[in-house]
Amino acid sequence: MPHLLSLFAATRRPSLLSRLAGFGKRSIRPRRPRQSRRPIGIESLETRLALATFSSDASGLITIALGSGESLTGVSASVSSSSATTDIVTLNATTTATNSISGGLNSGLVLTGDTTKSIITYTAASNTAAVGKFTGISILGSSGTEAVTIGNAVDLATGNLAAAARFSVGSSLESLSVNAAITSKAANISLTSTAIVLSANLTASTSGSVIVDGPVTLSGSVSLTSLA
Repeated sequence: MPHLLSLFAATRRPSLLSRLAGFGKRSIRPRRPRQSRRPIGIESLETRLALATFSSDASGLITIALGSGESLTGVSASVSSSSATTDIVTLNATTTATNSISGGLNSGLVLTGDTTKSIITYTAASNTAAVGKFTGISILGSSGTEAVTIGNAVDLATGNLAAAARFSVGSSLESLSVNAAITSKAANISLTSTAIVLSANLTASTSGSVIVDGPVTLSGSVSLTSLA
């Protein structure tokens, strides 16, 4: 029978001192560097802001679609005839952002303008094959808080060779101020907004209706003339 002392020596565990000495001889694996997370890309509001587009479609309607949170002030429009066959529509507007302009060549309208400045002036001239193709102007809001101010006269009747031209502002618009007269030609004037301030006359000349949809505040003497 083996001696108890030798059996104990064979089975005893290494001392704490010997274990510490052995730990120092072990190869130490270098720690993996932590993978750095990519920073969340945050763009400035100005970069992400959807800008307005000025365009015309095949029917001859000029549409201004505002970007989210954009405002349009100093809006005015007029029509002149450079010849017996050509209408020239001039629209002036001051915007809070740089915008894009595209022409609807199918309707004979050619749009030009300066997209790098806050003042946008463009002319839509119909060619001989598209006389009377201009049918009006439409301004649309967006998903943010947009405001439109009519700063000078919008006259789509005087000097207009087209049979009819309408003017409309609306669709998701939060604020509309009419500080100058609006006149359409044989077509409707339609204004829609969450808040409307009327300080000038609205006239649907020859024929057409004046449609105002939304809470209205009248400022001064205002007349609405509908010849439907």
